Amino acid sequence: MRIANRLALLAALPLLVSALPAQASADSTVVTRGFTHTAFFPDDICGPRASTVTWTETLAQSQLIERADGTFSYRDVSVVTYAVDFVDPALADYPGRLVEVNHYILTPGDNSFIVTNTYQDFGGDLKIWERLNLKVVSDEVLVDRFLIKATGCP
Repeated sequence: MRIANRLALLAALPLLVSALPAQASADSTVVTRGFTHTAFFPDDICGPRASTVTWTETLAQSQLIERADGTFSYRDVSVVTYAVDFVDPALADYPGRLVEVNHYILTPGDNSFIVTNTYQDFGGDLKIWERLNLKVVSDEVLVDRFLIKATGCP
């Protein structure tokens, strides 16, 4: 699911990039707390283990900065707690906590875009780490590194 979200973001970038100069005339920081969301998943990183997951955002902060050189920097940080309720009663439900940090830098003059994402998920015995580094200049991918590691699958 996270890969699908990342691909959707990358597909939407041209629209976001075209909107940034008009929308980012002032720096802005937004902090939210307590947002709750529930979703059903037919599987997880360990395989076909259907579950309903409810997330509660402990803290989310997003910040958009227009730098003096015309570069835009967007950063968001989320700290989330969640509860996993498996459909199969033989699987133990568990609580978890995840932290995600995303940083995007756009330089309109040379059409460069840099993405750095870090994601850590600690739920029950399951531990997941993800890292993404991407650099695109004039529609050419110069750096594309993605690492995912999971431990604790039964």
